[in-house]
Amino acid sequence: MGPMAGAYGPWAGGWWFFWPLGWMVVLLALFGLWRWLGPRRWYGPGGAGPWGPADPLAILQARLARGEIDSAEFERLRDQLKR
Repeated sequence: MGPMAGAYGPWAGGWWFFWPLGWMVVLLALFGLWRWLGPRRWYGPGGAGPWGPADPLAILQARLARGEIDSAEFERLRDQLKR
């Protein structure tokens, strides 16, 4: 047995099995922390954030500008928003 083997031999008494499990717990904790402290934490579920406007009228205007809806549909939806 070499000097690196230690008292328990090359497998360290079977504790080697728990190292991957420990790293899995650490990675899952980091992922959970990332999800918990993610963008919703600062901007809220309907918040604008860096992705665009949260104002319904601004979203409607952007859809009109992109050509997703025509002006008649825009007027109808804008009237619904004003109610």
